[in-house]
Amino acid sequence: MATFDLPELPETRVTPQLMLGAASPLWAYFGAAAAGGVAYWWMTRWTQPVNLEALFGAKPAATLAPVIEAAAEPVVEAAEAVAETAEAVVEA
Repeated sequence: MATFDLPELPETRVTPQLMLGAASPLWAYFGAAAAGGVAYWWMTRWTQPVNLEALFGAKPAATLAPVIEAAAEPVVEAAEAVAETAEAVVEA
């Protein structure tokens, strides 16, 4: 059998390297985690009940009763006038 003399190769060590900085694939994981957190936050905020009356400063109905009665008086008077006119037309 023939033996071959091969040249000596320099010894190299293969060490695992961690990519850091802007080229790191870990940014994708960070972005996915951040996007998931934001989505969860918005989801929980949109599903909470909101008291719109308190938000806009509406007054309770008891304090609005005189205002509603004052606003309804012209409407009641107009309805009575229409009823009287209708009765007069029917009688005629």
